[in-house]
Amino acid sequence: MSTIFEYGKQFAVDDREGLELYLCSLWEEYKEIWPAQREDENSDPDLDSGSKYQPFLSFDGKTARARNYTGFIHFEDSKIEIYPKVFQNEPGISKELMHQHLFYWFSYCKRVKLPFHQSFLDRFEIDELPELIMYLFANQIHEIISIRPYSAYEEVQEALFTPRGRINFDRYVNRMSCANYHMIDCDYEPFVFDNSLNRIIKYCARLLLSKTRFTATQRILNEIIFMLEDVDDQVCFTQQLQTLRIPSIYSDYEEIIQICHMILENQVYSYQEYEMKNWSLLFPMEYIFEDFIAGYIHEHFSDIFKVEPQKSDLYLHTKPNTFNLQNDILLTNKKTGEQIIVDTKYKLQTKVEFREK
Repeated sequence: MSTIFEYGKQFAVDDREGLELYLCSLWEEYKEIWPAQREDENSDPDLDSGSKYQPFLSFDGKTARARNYTGFIHFEDSKIEIYPKVFQNEPGISKELMHQHLFYWFSYCKRVKLPFHQSFLDRFEIDELPELIMYLFANQIHEIISIRPYSAYEEVQEALFTPRGRINFDRYVNRMSCANYHMIDCDYEPFVFDNSLNRIIKYCARLLLSKTRFTATQRILNEIIFMLEDVDDQVCFTQQLQTLRIPSIYSDYEEIIQICHMILENQVYSYQEYEMKNWSLLFPMEYIFEDFIAGYIHEHFSDIFKVEPQKSDLYLHTKPNTFNLQNDILLTNKKTGEQIIVDTKYKLQTKVEFREK
């Protein structure tokens, strides 16, 4: 396991071509979630923005260097953990402490919904970020499905001897042309436990089980699979999550859907159907930090200010509107209407030394 920091030292890679291809494939999924990488003083000006573009690592021969994404990368036998650059020069800082800081930031984020349990972080010492996240994923799924098992109306298309639900005459006419008059094509919606969401949850649990080495996580995942014993085993994809409609009574399952999104979107591809050999989870820290600041202000000062992240309908000049402003955070005083623009900067603190003349 390689432990590195954003924009830190270069490290050796065994299979640059394969790793780079994997990261490019990963970016095809990520660019729908996160906007293109911001240019800052650490960005490479000549970085290709075409089909081979990926903003996670920059390569130089057989070495690589982390850019502005924090998280982990698992590709084949390569395991890389990337931590925020703000911890890089802190002497003696432990992984556990960095994990607590990271999840504290995530707890205020709106765009990242991780199952955050501060009490767990205080009790357990898991020094690998992937294992920590997999435990949190498994624990959150287990808590929800054990308290409220999910059943739903699932549309079924079937040829029956007696009508049930709606008769699909288009299919029935086609069947008649094959002399199958006795079979009636019907569409009906039984209320079933073996539904699309539970099949996705079971598949994601098997993927995590193929990856984790932590005994507690393995136990929880096996319990999830046992509770979903009556659900068919199927290989699932991210696109299936986009068609799900969860009733308000099962609103807590929205958290599970977000977890399944993270698992399936970051898997990209594997050699075996139930093996998650290549899996990564990465977060652009500029946006995480900005989201954290906005969430913190909203949590503690929403009685005073209206908080609007990424406000973009202000202009330096009006009539006509020119020089559009893209504010990181716009605060509007609810009483006076006074506006404050907050510009977040995710940078290392500059140390200033004063010398006597």
